[in-house]
Amino acid sequence: MQLLTSIAAIFVATFWFGPVILKYSQEVGIPLDIKLLKPVTDNPVQSFCIAAAGALSSSAFVLPVLKQKGWEDCPEGIAGLSILLLQEDLAVAPLLVILPPLARSGPSTSVELGILVTKATLGFGALLVAGSYLLRYVFDIVASTRSSKTFVAAALLVAVGMGQAVNFLGLSASTGAFAAGVLLAGNRYRAQIQADIKPFKGILLGIFFLTAGADLDPALVVGYESGPYC
Repeated sequence: MQLLTSIAAIFVATFWFGPVILKYSQEVGIPLDIKLLKPVTDNPVQSFCIAAAGALSSSAFVLPVLKQKGWEDCPEGIAGLSILLLQEDLAVAPLLVILPPLARSGPSTSVELGILVTKATLGFGALLVAGSYLLRYVFDIVASTRSSKTFVAAALLVAVGMGQAVNFLGLSASTGAFAAGVLLAGNRYRAQIQADIKPFKGILLGIFFLTAGADLDPALVVGYESGPYC
């Protein structure tokens, strides 16, 4: 509730009250870059991205303060740590699910934004639940072969299959990789899978970061410096 309330509050302040603030700032002479801020206040997708980022936090800043004051073992410190884990780690997963389809489709109203977020969240959740039950039986069959190569092939097949499944839902391939990781980590044979897949870990991570970096468009960054794009 704390995270959702923070996202909702920042979204409302940005999308609904943003134009009012910009108009008032012009009247009183507050120096704000209207060309930079107006596309954010007029676009629910950009407003949601800012709200989602603003609701997150960093344990690297907060944990030293808790330790310095001796609050880490207090009920308040434990509750604060729980919120930090949610905001810094757990909340990233649904944001990875939601943001790619939002960026591609670009809903023009808050209603369309809500429909798209609900579709992505429910569809992704249903896929995880169905996959968790199916993989129990699949890996029982794989374990009966007593072959490490079969475990590797099955794990890679899960990753590729989840990528195709989430692509059918309109989500990104990285979201499918995350879903595959969640399913494999919750499998009863996770220790065996982890041991067999370890030699491929560095290669797969390298491919992921190379493809992520290749998506950077320097021309888009340079063009934005000369003025907001449409």
